[in-house]
Amino acid sequence: ELGQSIYFAEEMSEFLVIFTTFVGLSYGVRRARHIRMGAFLDLMPASAEKAFTIIISAVSAIVMFIMANASYQYLIHSLNMGHTTPALRLPYWIFYVIVPIGFFMAGIQYIRTIIKNFTEKETWMSPEQQSEYDE
Repeated sequence: ELGQSIYFAEEMSEFLVIFTTFVGLSYGVRRARHIRMGAFLDLMPASAEKAFTIIISAVSAIVMFIMANASYQYLIHSLNMGHTTPALRLPYWIFYVIVPIGFFMAGIQYIRTIIKNFTEKETWMSPEQQSEYDE
């Protein structure tokens, strides 16, 4: 019959948005498809680009690890509260478990970018994406 919705659709769509966002976070950092200081780097000489890429990656890694810790604390709080979703009766923490994992993996990708820039002569925007000025 028309006019009725699937009772758990809202909860599943919320979970899928959270999942896609935080899995995509790490993927975006690994492929250099994240927001970065591109305009700022375009204005500086190529020699300084590598140093600023390392600094930006280090600050971003620190922020990702801080956010991973904060989201882990929230996850533990949610676990201890024992709340469940209204339709599916699943614990809320199941929906949030990907958040600290995504932040942590993004931090690891920034660390990989720093290592790649220290071990290679060229400038790398991510572990898999070389700067367009070095090609």
